[in-house]
Amino acid sequence: MSAIELFSINIPTDQINDLKVRLASARLPDEPDEAGWDLGTPVNEVRRLVNYWRDNFDWRVAEARLNQLPHFTTQIQVDGFDPLRIHFMHLTSSIPGAIPLLYVHGWPGSFLEGTKIIQTLSGDGVADPAFHVVGISLPNFGFSEGPRKRGFGLEQYAETCHRLMHRLGYREYVTQGGDWGYYITRTMALLYPQSCKATHINFDYGGGPPGFWKYPLLAIEHAVTPYTEREKRGMQRRKWFSEESSGYRAMQTTRPTTVSYALTDSPVALLAWIYEKLHDWSDHYPWSEDEVCTWISIYWFSTAGPGASLRIYYEASHTWKDSASTKVTRARTGEWIDSVKIGYSHLPMELRISPSTWVRKLGPIVFDRQKDRSGHFYAWEAPESLIEDVRDMFRRGGGAHGVVSGRNGYLG
Repeated sequence: MSAIELFSINIPTDQINDLKVRLASARLPDEPDEAGWDLGTPVNEVRRLVNYWRDNFDWRVAEARLNQLPHFTTQIQVDGFDPLRIHFMHLTSSIPGAIPLLYVHGWPGSFLEGTKIIQTLSGDGVADPAFHVVGISLPNFGFSEGPRKRGFGLEQYAETCHRLMHRLGYREYVTQGGDWGYYITRTMALLYPQSCKATHINFDYGGGPPGFWKYPLLAIEHAVTPYTEREKRGMQRRKWFSEESSGYRAMQTTRPTTVSYALTDSPVALLAWIYEKLHDWSDHYPWSEDEVCTWISIYWFSTAGPGASLRIYYEASHTWKDSASTKVTRARTGEWIDSVKIGYSHLPMELRISPSTWVRKLGPIVFDRQKDRSGHFYAWEAPESLIEDVRDMFRRGGGAHGVVSGRNGYLG
């Protein structure tokens, strides 16, 4: 079994200096008067953040703050691929009966999002319930390595996460995620139901309307029940995302390497590409300069490089002769999985907001809550709300209470 090693974030000084040089020599584009955000990230916004990133932001301060949490690495090998060194945070609770919980980020997020929830969920004097929290850097993200071989799709991401939890001694566990975290944790529930006992989701995917032959009762309900006001607003948000904010997805799903040249060579391109999403996909969250620069710096200094994270879009939507069908598994993440309990937090500014009848195709939903704020980055925008939802789902009287047998322990 591969060793679990303590890890400290320590970016070489020459990489920090190189970033400063690139920021100092940046060329910014022109734009029409009063363009606002309609054409993408406004030049004035980028200029402001570039100046701050270059002249005022101190990566060493951000690094020290991140290193206050416990970081580790270990080698994980999934079937058909070379071993990868995986970075993760892991905070064990001192409270008996704590539940192992894996937090899985998405794009354009990272393990950073989990830093706002990991300490409180691990106990913080509250035992109703407490969690052993693991926050992974997915392969190709943050300080995890990425595969050199093609075909690393959802099954492989799910296998990486599952093997990490087993490496830590957690034979049974629960998960939390949105965005790619939704797809990956759903794939874990599909492939490893004996270990993945429940999952909390903050991503209203649901696929599409329930078909009559698979879901006759839901299909009838969908046909005769008018959408609620929340669902109508959600469908408008879904339409906006599809028509005005999803161009990145088409590019990253088809030609991720081409986009990666800009993100790898230019920190300004990386900033503009990701900051647009932070602005457009959140619920009026007041992003500070330090937050944005820390967020983007993690991508810039990432082990696999700033463009590597785009590959998940390509790999998860294509099939390969030498691997299981990622395309089939992805399709099945929007269908019923009977054995794993599901909790849902519905956010008003998420991207793909679905009607209730769509979401209820996923499986036994034991926790369902409408929220009045937050968008795509729930753990960062409203961490206290996410913590409340997760605790309510798993505490005594909650729909997923007792799903983990209590035989787990940290065996690292």
